[in-house]
Amino acid sequence: NLSITTGDGNDSYNINTSSGAGDINLTSGNGSDTYNVIDNSGNLNITSGDGNDSYNINTSSGVGDINLTSGNGSNTYNVTDNSGNLNITSGDGNDSYNINTSSGAGDINLTSGNGSNTFNVTDNSGNLNIVTGSGNDTFYINTASGVGQVNITVGDGNDIFNFNSSANLNVSLVDTHSGNDLFNISQNSHIDINNFSTTNHDQLSLANIISGSVDTGHVQNWIEIVDNGNGGNSKNSGSYELFVNENHNWVDIATLNLDSNANSNKPNFYYDSQNHTIHYESTTSSSSDVHLSITPKNHD
Repeated sequence: NLSITTGDGNDSYNINTSSGAGDINLTSGNGSDTYNVIDNSGNLNITSGDGNDSYNINTSSGVGDINLTSGNGSNTYNVTDNSGNLNITSGDGNDSYNINTSSGAGDINLTSGNGSNTFNVTDNSGNLNIVTGSGNDTFYINTASGVGQVNITVGDGNDIFNFNSSANLNVSLVDTHSGNDLFNISQNSHIDINNFSTTNHDQLSLANIISGSVDTGHVQNWIEIVDNGNGGNSKNSGSYELFVNENHNWVDIATLNLDSNANSNKPNFYYDSQNHTIHYESTTSSSSDVHLSITPKNHD
């Protein structure tokens, strides 16, 4: 095993292990540290204090887990994981996560504090779990077919979610959260959103669904949401079909489901024809948010 412990200061680590070597254990104090690690052996464990740290990590197949723990600061994580689980815990700050896993890797678990964080994740392995604090976070999530669940929990802030995934996506917003959240959903993404707000003008973008389903050059400037149960336009709980108008023909592009909280706030849907986004707001004094799910439909 390789074990290094240092105090405060701006440290730089350049480590390359051969196959058959043991674990790597690095512990640093406060400071802006840089970790350049190619791990062909066992587990990689790094614990760092406060500071703007940079992690450049690459693991080969068949090695152990990656465990990174950082304090407060604007940290950058560039990780290519071909082995076990990836676990990153970071304090407050504006962090950047650039993660790519191969099919042989395990789960990805990312926990971040308050701050405006950016998550660029390509997951070809197991489950992806992200928990963040308050701040304006941006997510770019790409998953391969056959991987596990994608679970994201965020705090207050104006967050942007960009999903291109064939996995099931679960997003939990803080109940009665502040901030306007935007969800850009691809043609293949089934997404469940807890506490989709009726008062904060959260938005669900259909641009990627429309571009993959119909000829956008001939889409008219309106959308229709039809209740599967009775064909009416009531926005109570239940299942709805989302249509866009292409050359004066209605095209069913997705199924939308609302839970029972919609019965109390009676939300109205609004459509922005220029940006192809929908959002809704309560028509009553009720502030209860809803659980919403959307399943795009293929039109190949």
